[in-house]
Order: sequence, then C-alpha cells, then structure tokens
Amino acid sequence: MKLASLVSYLLVAADVARSNFYREPYVDKAIEGILQSIGRRDVIVRIRRHDIQDGAQRLLDIVARNVAVTWPSQILVSREMRFNFQLRSLASSRTLLIYIFASNDDISDAELNATLNDIDLISHPKHMPELLLMIGSNRGALNCRRQLKYLWDRKVFDVIILEVYFHPRYSEPTFVAVHRFNGFNDDYSKITAYKSEIEWYPNKLRNMYGGIFKVMFEEVRPYGTLENGTVGGLAKLFMDALSNAVNGTVVHAKDLRETEMSYNAEGLVYEDWYGTQHEHTVSVGDDRVCALVPAMPAARVLVDFWQIILTILFGFLLSGVVWCVSLAMKVRKRVRDPLNTIGMFFGMPPLRGPRTLMEKVLFVAVTITVAEYTIMFQAELLEFVVEFTVSTRVSSFQDLYNTGLKVVVSPVVYDELTTTEGLSPDFIKRFLNSPEYELQNKGGWVDTSKAYFTSEITGKLAETRLKRRGRRLFKLSNLCILSHYRVHRLHVRSPYKSEIDKVLLSLTESGFVDKYVEDFWRNDKSERKSEKEMILSDYSVYVAFFVIIVGHVISSIVFLGEIIAGRLLKSKHLTLFCNCCKLKIPKHS
Repeated sequence: MKLASLVSYLLVAADVARSNFYREPYVDKAIEGILQSIGRRDVIVRIRRHDIQDGAQRLLDIVARNVAVTWPSQILVSREMRFNFQLRSLASSRTLLIYIFASNDDISDAELNATLNDIDLISHPKHMPELLLMIGSNRGALNCRRQLKYLWDRKVFDVIILEVYFHPRYSEPTFVAVHRFNGFNDDYSKITAYKSEIEWYPNKLRNMYGGIFKVMFEEVRPYGTLENGTVGGLAKLFMDALSNAVNGTVVHAKDLRETEMSYNAEGLVYEDWYGTQHEHTVSVGDDRVCALVPAMPAARVLVDFWQIILTILFGFLLSGVVWCVSLAMKVRKRVRDPLNTIGMFFGMPPLRGPRTLMEKVLFVAVTITVAEYTIMFQAELLEFVVEFTVSTRVSSFQDLYNTGLKVVVSPVVYDELTTTEGLSPDFIKRFLNSPEYELQNKGGWVDTSKAYFTSEITGKLAETRLKRRGRRLFKLSNLCILSHYRVHRLHVRSPYKSEIDKVLLSLTESGFVDKYVEDFWRNDKSERKSEKEMILSDYSVYVAFFVIIVGHVISSIVFLGEIIAGRLLKSKHLTLFCNCCKLKIPKHS
C-alpha cells in the first residue's frame, strides 16, 4: 500500500509539474499574443458581478498588462446584464470594449441584445468602438457563427470572440479559440490553440494584396479638390494613407457599387443635412466660430496716441543732438537754423543749404538718420490709421450688446448660446436664429449691416471677397464662442471603417489639416495676384514708402540746386549782373 501510495503521489506531482511547465507559460503566451497585437489603448471592461471569480481576475490582469494604457482604464460591474449608463464611460472609435462572460458556455440572443443596448448607451453613434467578447467555455471549441452573424446583421462589424477555459484547480485562463466572421463573403473562421500563428489584430486588418478600392470623391474646398479626375488636398492625403493601410490602390470612381463608398469632408455647422443620421461620419479637427462685425459709425474710445507722441519727441531730441553737434563743429549759424533741421526730419528740403565741406558731411549724416526716423514715424502713423479704421472696440459680449447689432447665427450656434452660462435673456434676443443661415448667398452678396458668427475659414473667405468690393467685416477672434468639428463622411457602409478611422485620426495628429489650410491660403493669395486686382491692404504700405522716397529725392534735388546756385553766385559775370540790378532799383523807387 505504501508503494502504491508513493507511486500515486509521484504521478500526481508529475501531472502538476507537467501542467505548470506546459500549460501556464503557453496560456500566457497565447492570450497575451492576441492581446498584444491590439496595441496599448483605452479599454472599457464590462463584467457581471457574479462572474467575478479568481479566473476572471486573472483575465483582467492579463488585459491590463497587454492592452490598457492605464490600469484600470475602466471596469464597470453590474448585477444583471442591463448595465447602467455612466457619462464618464463614453467610448469612441479608439476604445476597445471588452465584455466578459466568464461563466457561460454560450451567449443567448437576450444577452446579445442587452450587450448591443449597452454599446449604444456608452458609445458615440458615429464612432463605434471595437468589440471583444470573452466567453468562458467548459466544453471547448464552441461554434460562434450564430452570435457573430447576429451582430453583423446589426451593423456591428469589428467583433472578435475569444474563447477561454478556466481550469478548476489553477484558475488560470486557458486559450481555446478565436472566432471571427466576415459577412461580405459569409466567411466564418475559428482558430484554435493549434493554429496560434495567425494574428487577429494585425496592423492591416483588411489586406487587399494590391487590389483596387474605388472611392467617389466630392469636391469641397478647402478640404479637397477634384480636377479632371485628379484628387487633391485632404482627399489626396486620405487616398494615399488609405492605400497604405489596406495594402491596395485607392482610385477615384464616378459610379459606385454597394460595397464601395463615397468620401466627402465638410464643415458640420453649415450643412443642410445637419441633424440627420449618416452611414458613417468621422470627425477630424475643428473650426473656431468667431464674430464678424461691420465697421461702427463712431468710435467711443480712440486708440492710444502715446506711441506717436513719443516718436515726435524722439525726433525733437534728435534735432537737439544735431544742434549741439553743429555748435561743437562750428557750423555756420544759418545752417544751424532749427527750422532747417526739423524740416529735414519731415522730408522737406533744407531752408539754407550747406556751403563748407564740414556742413555737407553733417547734412549727409543727418539725411541718413532722418530717413530711418521718417520710416519709423510713417509706420506709426500707418498703424494709427489702421487701428482707427478697423474698430477694436468690441471685445466682449457686453460690448457686442451695446452696439445694438442683430447677430445672425445658425441653429447649432443659437442652441449653444442658449445653454451658455452668464448670458442675459436680453442679450440672447439680439441673436437671429436663422435655419437658412448663410454668410453669403450664391451671388456673393453679404449684408454688412449685420454681425455674424461663423467659422474662421468661412469668415476669411467672406473677408477676402468683401475687400475686393471695398466693403469690410472685421473678425473678432476674442469672441470665439464655439468649436465645431470638420467631418469626413462615408455615404456607404464599408468593412474598412476601422482602417479609415485610424487613417484620419493619425493624419489629423500629424497636423495635415493645418498644413493644407496654409497651402490653401498661399494658393488663394497667388490667385488674387494673377487676377491683377489689388486691394487697399496690398499696396497701402508701398504708398507710404513711395511718399517717403519721393520726399527725400526732392530734398536731394533742392540740395544739389543750392550747391549749383552757390557756385554760380561766385562767378564774376553773375556778380557784375547783380550789382547792376542793385544800381537800377533806386531809380525806379
């Protein structure tokens, strides 16, 4: 009996050692390998309270180590399948949503419906997260075609079912199989532990192997251009990035089939279709909504004159320095005339020209100094004119209210204003909620007697067109009240939704939106130059410099004329002619 007990004990110990040697390291590698291919990201885990056991805790540890950016990202526990919605649990397309069914051999339709309802509650309708269902299995190798097809029919595409087995003795989650379903070709695949070489979350989920993917691009400037079938702007960047993501060739197509898609990028606030549901919408970037106000008829507070006053005082100080230098250098009194020096500072010719070499050297030095000072003085005057013309008196909501202007806004902005704290009801009455809000109609006409709240890009376009007609609306960036998303729309549902989300988000993070906007304005400026239409802001600076240069040219001509006249006065014939004139004058008197 002792021998039999010893043999039995050795067999049990060998079994435990074999299990610990083979199973535990393999289990960690199998499950962790699948989770690590997802990449570290935000995770929301949903689990029922009675499912929390040692095995589920171990599974949560594995998820936290391999997927979650922070531990825990978010774990929501419920007694029943009806999870309670929490505002802080809003999921996006960058979220991995994990549901753990640790004590079930299968998932019923009722549980799937409850899961779908929960997904709708905690997810943005246009940014659905990826879904990972972890099912505890006591039998192993379940057939999950029905569950996956059920989810696919309800437009939930990115779903993976990870089947695990919790050993009763070790409570260690053991990898059993991974299940996926492709509803486009009705392909159900199940990979068991013996086929663990396949990645389930690779970088390119949809590999087209060089195939052609047709997309119909719509031209909406400045987000995209389409000329003679050639795509440009943001749409071109999107085309190239999507081609790399799916390992295929994205081309523009005029006509689409059901499995293809139409791409468009526009501003969400100013769309006629606002408020309707679309197949798929991805937000990228945002536009600040600022006030555009007309020029006020009268100014309440003028600009600060101190800079101009200080500049003038600096000019007189410089005149005093020149006066002292002329005394030290014993320059003639008639050249030291203060009016002579001050006149030169304003670009006027000297009243009495220099005669000696020292006077001429001093005059040239003063002229060079005066040129620099005059440019600075003219710049101060030009800045004053600009500040006086472009009213900066409206800098707050109260200032805008005091102007008495009626402000035209879109319904979206109006709803935002009504929910903004600190705005009085009387102030809200000044806003016109226009469902047919347009900053300018098709003819390019803008009512400059009203104020508008519009995005910066739309406002810039309006300002450019108005300047050509000699009218102005002034943008007040300090009255930016709202931020709206620019959106990329896909009119047809596509199995490439996750890849498109990642492409757009990655391109947005790299700053491609700002880069293209800069290119757009640079091209727009060159187009305005090619049209040979100049506006005041284009040449007003050059006019100021032209006046300064002309003034100094006239001064130089007069100076040379005085030198020539001085030489002629020294000649004998001219002296004799002057003496004769002096002798004749008394006779006439």
